[in-house]
Order: sequence, then structure tokens, then C-alpha cells
Amino acid sequence: DWMRTIVGLNGAIKFGKVVISSATQVRNFVSAPFFVMLGGSFHAKHLGTAAKTVWADMMERDGNLGERMRRYKTLRLVYESPHIGLLQDLLEDGQGTFNALNDIVEQLPGGKVVTKVAKTFVNWAKKFYRAADDFWKIVAFESQLDDWVEATGDNRADAEETVAERVRDTIPTYSMTGVGMKNLGRFPLVGSFVAFSSEVVRTNVNTYG
Repeated sequence: DWMRTIVGLNGAIKFGKVVISSATQVRNFVSAPFFVMLGGSFHAKHLGTAAKTVWADMMERDGNLGERMRRYKTLRLVYESPHIGLLQDLLEDGQGTFNALNDIVEQLPGGKVVTKVAKTFVNWAKKFYRAADDFWKIVAFESQLDDWVEATGDNRADAEETVAERVRDTIPTYSMTGVGMKNLGRFPLVGSFVAFSSEVVRTNVNTYG
């Protein structure tokens, strides 16, 4: 239990440094398009489609995915941010600790209001962080799909799986991170970006290999 508490508190600190940090949010968004460019396909016409798709997903309160977003999730393109995935694991490790803290805060004067505001803020921070990652993966996928169909003459529906695999191979994707790196990222003495650093190595090997 004490180790679970330490790991959970460590996850909360890393969560704050990555997701709650506005500087990290901005850096994540402005650096991600270089992964798209490295893949060799970048069509600006898909920026609007990506923006509309992720915004509609962010505004959905019931957790229902739109048709287009469901298609991307089936292809394992979205909801796959390395940081969000690892941090979610860390937060789950310490869920008992967070529940206890939540109970303590709610007993204080105005505690329920503070808890509600905090949860709303954290949820929106997570949505924005994930949306930045999903946005550029959608642009990469649709751009590469256009080029693939033009070059091969394949049907778009038949080419989706192949192109989605290429995108996962060249853009950081949490489900592709090795088990060892995932476990290392949960170790309290290691920094916040283990999974992402591992993915940068993997995607560069795939890009240039």
C-alpha cells in the first residue's frame, strides 16, 4: 500500500508537470507537426477536418465518439498519446490515495465546490492535451492516405489499415511502447517523458529504416 501511495503521488506530480503545464501543452502542439512532415505527406486541406473532428470529440459530454472519431480509434490512431497513456497508468496506481484526498477536501468548508472545479479543470486539460496529439495524427493519416491512393490506385477503404500502420510506426503511439519502457516510466525516480523518448527512438528507426 505504501508503495502504491508513493507511485500514485508521483503520478500526480508528473501529471501536473506534463498535462497541467501550459508550456508543455504548447510545446507538444507546435512540435508534433514535424513528425507529420517527416512522414513525407502534409496536406493543409486536412487541417480543418482534423480541427472539427477533435473539437466535436472534446465537446461530447456523454463520452460518445462521432462516426469519424470511432473510425480513427478503431485504426488505433487517436487516444494514443504516450504521455496521457503513461500518466493514466500512474493515476490509476494511486486512485485510492486520490479518493482519500478527495474525501478530506470535501469535508472542508466549500470543499465540494473546490473538488468540482478541480475535476473540471483537470478533465479539460486532459482533453486539450489529447486533442493536440490526435489533431496531428489525423492530419498525417488523411495526408498519407491521399498520397497512397494516388500512387497505388487502391480503394481508400482498403488502404486505411495499411496507412494507419504507417502512421503508428512513424508517430509516437502509446500502445506501441514496449512493456519495459512503460514499467520504467512508472518508477518514481524516473522523469516524465520516458515513454515519449522511447517512442522517438522507435519512430526514427522506422522512418529511416
